[in-house]
Amino acid sequence: MTTPWISADTEIFDYDPTDAFIWYPDASSSLVWDLIGEFDVCSAQSGRINSGELTNTYIQNDNKFILNEMNNTPGFCYLFTHLQVPDPSGSYFLEFTGTYRGNHEVTFQAYNWDTTAYTTFYTLQPSLFTQTYTANIPAGASYYDVDTLLIRTIHSDAGNSGHLFRINYWKLHEGSV
Repeated sequence: MTTPWISADTEIFDYDPTDAFIWYPDASSSLVWDLIGEFDVCSAQSGRINSGELTNTYIQNDNKFILNEMNNTPGFCYLFTHLQVPDPSGSYFLEFTGTYRGNHEVTFQAYNWDTTAYTTFYTLQPSLFTQTYTANIPAGASYYDVDTLLIRTIHSDAGNSGHLFRINYWKLHEGSV
């Protein structure tokens, strides 16, 4: 079963009603916990898909999921959800291969379901080159809604629509770095 990825023409550049919909696997499908199960934009004004598909983040290759920065503040805000994480009390780290080509930092944050606030666990500096980064996810059951982990990437400063956030690979691992 699949679910439409875009729900409005404001969520993707050059959308035309005659275009085919972009689809992503439904959360109840056979996706494994260590890959992104769901993707969303924090609001219609805080991000757009430039090119690629979420499935491009599942394999370490040159296919990228490219997200736009916006001419707003924040420059962008994206939500990535990991579903069916096996041990909410365990330790996990994120392996991220990609780049942010812009002028400011991008923070990676985990949602704390108890405090309803985000905790920053990594800050990505702008780079012209695709690189692999690893960062420990905050530990503890408060970062999981039963078995769901929500990670936000946010460019808090004013944005520039010419800047891009490129994701080549994204995987959650058990343990710590």
